[in-house]
Amino acid sequence: MTEKTKKRGMSYTINYQNIGGNILRALEKRNKTQTWLAEEIGVDKTHVNKWVKNKVRPGSKYLDRICRALDYKAEEIITGMFEDERTYKKPSYETVEEPEAIYDGELQLIETYIDTIINSEKREVKIGYKKRLLSLIETIIVQ
Repeated sequence: MTEKTKKRGMSYTINYQNIGGNILRALEKRNKTQTWLAEEIGVDKTHVNKWVKNKVRPGSKYLDRICRALDYKAEEIITGMFEDERTYKKPSYETVEEPEAIYDGELQLIETYIDTIINSEKREVKIGYKKRLLSLIETIIVQ
């Protein structure tokens, strides 16, 4: 059973048959168990198990208790669109300045380290030169 709905300018389909999966996701997000939820809302754990397996849908009374226990809105449990998953972090577009000139000696050293890492057949040598390269890069960045 599905229903199309529109809220806050967003259109989405409510799949009532997947409420159980949404309850299970909400439990996982809160690091809680089905047994915990059953105790919290005052039902037997077999009820919660039937809900998460979509064998039975929780009534509105239990849906309200589930939402309060897990600190989610009914809309989130019904649609599976959890607010904490919708957070969008706008990428920062800070101006990147041209780096200061790297000394020729440092540049040659970086090239040597990279060549050694690429061409060496010994794992220990590769690891050692990767560490040296990272250390050199850190030194340059800090300058």
